[in-house]
Amino acid sequence: MTKRKYSGEFKVSICEDYLNSDMSYEEVSGKYEINLSTLSKWVGIYRKHGAVGFEKQPRKTKNIKKMTQ
Repeated sequence: MTKRKYSGEFKVSICEDYLNSDMSYEEVSGKYEINLSTLSKWVGIYRKHGAVGFEKQPRKTKNIKKMTQ
């Protein structure tokens, strides 16, 4: 099975669809063919951080001291 990547806009759209409807996690995950635990995680992020929670984060580099020397 391959891992799918979803855009932040898509994740926000799915979360808003769930939160603004009377559908259950099971119904929304079936509608969009998304794993139930993935949907639950996305909704938790959206509730806590809003759309900002799905923005790309800069990568952290290891050994930053070595890079500056």
